[in-house]
Amino acid sequence: DLSHNDGGFDSQTFAGVAKACPHLKVLDLTNCYNLDDEAIAAVARYCSQLESLEIKDLGRITDAAMKTLAQECAQLRRLDVSWCVKLTDATIQSLAQSCLQLDCLMAIHCVDMTRQAFRTLKVKCLRLSFLRTDFLDIEICTNADRAPLPEIHQWTQLPLRLRRHHRKLL
Repeated sequence: DLSHNDGGFDSQTFAGVAKACPHLKVLDLTNCYNLDDEAIAAVARYCSQLESLEIKDLGRITDAAMKTLAQECAQLRRLDVSWCVKLTDATIQSLAQSCLQLDCLMAIHCVDMTRQAFRTLKVKCLRLSFLRTDFLDIEICTNADRAPLPEIHQWTQLPLRLRRHHRKLL
């Protein structure tokens, strides 16, 4: 957990840290304000076994870095990009193409991401069980007996904030 490092290191320094941790599975870089695309590229290059990444409030991260991350870290299961304000639908498209194991995505206040991109993600990432955005908050259980979520074309008619809980099999 390197979160809240108060500017203690920059992207070049972090690249050395990433290089030394090739078997890293979980990484929290929340509020590491000095980190940029170079740091995310280092994570992608050196930590390809990553399963969980929190990069909340890294305002310098762009779609280019996220594309590299998605391509190199295909086993990513959990991602929090909340408040990464430069990210767009291109990030969601990259995740949908490469991170098919994704089961949790948090993208609060990513204002340039649209409902259409999240629809694509839901179709491609069949394991997606939790998605939270500014306009959509859905918990999806994967039990065989659950009531199905509305089809993609119905998503636009859902209330702005929706949380569905389903009974789990015992």
